[in-house]
Amino acid sequence: MVLSQITVYILFFLHPTPSGNQILEIVESHDYHEGTYTCVLSNKHGQYMSADATLRLIEPIKPRITDAPPADNNRVVEHSDMELRCSAYGRPRPRISWLWQEETLPLHLVTGGRYIVRSVASGVQTTVPADATIYSTNSMILASAEAAETESILLIRNVTQADAHGRYICYASNRIGSARVSTVIRVIPRHEAMAAEKGTEMSHSVEAESSSGHTPGPRYTSPEELQALQGDELVRHVIDKARVRIEAAIRKTAERLRDPTRRRSSSDVASLFRQPSQAALELAKAAEVYEAAIDEVTSILRQRNEQSLKIEGSPDPGDTMPDIDRDPQSREALGVKLSADQLAIISQLSGCQQSSNIDPCSRQLCFHLRYRSIDGSCNNFNHPRWGAALTPFRRLLAPQYENGINTPIGWSPTRLYFGYPKPSARLVSRELLGNATLQVKIANR
Repeated sequence: MVLSQITVYILFFLHPTPSGNQILEIVESHDYHEGTYTCVLSNKHGQYMSADATLRLIEPIKPRITDAPPADNNRVVEHSDMELRCSAYGRPRPRISWLWQEETLPLHLVTGGRYIVRSVASGVQTTVPADATIYSTNSMILASAEAAETESILLIRNVTQADAHGRYICYASNRIGSARVSTVIRVIPRHEAMAAEKGTEMSHSVEAESSSGHTPGPRYTSPEELQALQGDELVRHVIDKARVRIEAAIRKTAERLRDPTRRRSSSDVASLFRQPSQAALELAKAAEVYEAAIDEVTSILRQRNEQSLKIEGSPDPGDTMPDIDRDPQSREALGVKLSADQLAIISQLSGCQQSSNIDPCSRQLCFHLRYRSIDGSCNNFNHPRWGAALTPFRRLLAPQYENGINTPIGWSPTRLYFGYPKPSARLVSRELLGNATLQVKIANR
């Protein structure tokens, strides 16, 4: 390409952004796109302003794996959680995805159930020429062209023996190329891990239980150990105990329905045809684990509160204690001290995700200027989350619970409000929706 001294004027018109700006987009940029671009603003009175911007292309870099889990030295105890970390470097910023391969072609892991993937982009490094000027209305547009190291964390919750039948592949790719690394995991049965911790005596007891056909249960935690647990350790212990309890109930129900020696009823036969899919079962299990974890925390804190009251002892005869009518299940009586971070840990480890992560609209600004998104996000630039799917409702009022934690108002029939019991919310809804005459009277008021 030969450059001459002739000035070439190029005018471009695009739909303005919500802020009144206009965007010049170059698709599939090449070497001949380098140069100086001039933006000219003018009006009907002949006034005009101009600004120059110099474009320099940066050499792309193929992704390379900088950190990966060991190839075959990944050990994890059964029914516990495991993290696999993988980092890649490249320009443009590489995207990391996780694949699973057993005997067939690699398959993408379906996240949202027992598999949770978190990505972190860091270490942005780039070299810009001294004579170059870069204009960008969004930092993400510039960062997408810079070299960066991306880290991805694969969290496998409730690891089972089936997770060891295959290889996990970390696959990093960008527009230039790709790189991959694979690893396998070894799942250690829980009773073997307990035997290693407890020593020879525990090992003999486990072998005796295994020979009798009895599967060892979860590790027993003594009251002294439970009393010493605080903060995140208490939360993880509660999640582990709740998950074991919920999965035992699910297995018991499945064994009862499939027991050939048991006489089945018509409802049992109908239940066999209404079995949920694995994805639906994981979602239901996550909700049950979350609820069971909250109940377990309530029970532990109640026991601690009762022990602290006993240690303090009774007051002196001369002292007067105020007569406080306090619900023994209330937040004050239980002494609940869970922080927002601990509640987030319970939600994450149980699998209950609050909502989907909506990417900023500026990451795909050219797309959102032309089309509407399938999930409703970014259709309104001033309020990107209005009308978006999988978005939690906004609380207009603070939530009120009968015990201050999780039971709704009217849950306990013996609890009185201003001297009268309150009906349950479900009963009120059922009566209002089922009584057509009452609805007509309310509508005529």
